[in-house]
Amino acid sequence: MIREEHKLVLNTLQFEEFIRYVNQNMTKIYPSRNIFSVYYDTKVFQLYSNSINSETDKYKIRLRKYDNNKEIFFEKKFTFEEKYKISIPYKYNYFPETIFDNGINFFKKVNISYKREYFKLFSSRVTIDKNIKYFHPFYGNEYQENIKIIEFKLLNNDNSITQYIPFQTTKFSKYENAIKKVYNLN
Repeated sequence: MIREEHKLVLNTLQFEEFIRYVNQNMTKIYPSRNIFSVYYDTKVFQLYSNSINSETDKYKIRLRKYDNNKEIFFEKKFTFEEKYKISIPYKYNYFPETIFDNGINFFKKVNISYKREYFKLFSSRVTIDKNIKYFHPFYGNEYQENIKIIEFKLLNNDNSITQYIPFQTTKFSKYENAIKKVYNLN
């Protein structure tokens, strides 16, 4: 699936302003849910390195679980000229230490959890991520973000929503931030 997205990274005051600005036009479309993801990378963080050093040729691999649902999903996100995401049910009900994909061994590197809310705003789907936490998969060090991530996922290539976004959009990756914080990388 090809996706076009715009993101806002907001502190508490900005988030409250955003909600006041869009509240009358925003409709909740799904119940909120907690998301838990385990991200994998090579031993030398090749996927992370590509992600921070390139606008294209990005690739992320993760396992994801929603709330208390027993089903785990295997997901790949990649960017070439467009952004793509593939999500399929995973064959096991646990998070292994390694995953073999495309002839490469990937190793468990970071866990990320957060609460997501789902809305429709005009012709776009909007998600709001809060209570974002990063964890080392083996040592349990926890890092909490004091921000909210608002993501506008454009439907039918309709870019008209951008005129209603009251703040400057930015690039933001929970995965990149998690790796930086958990492994103390710059």
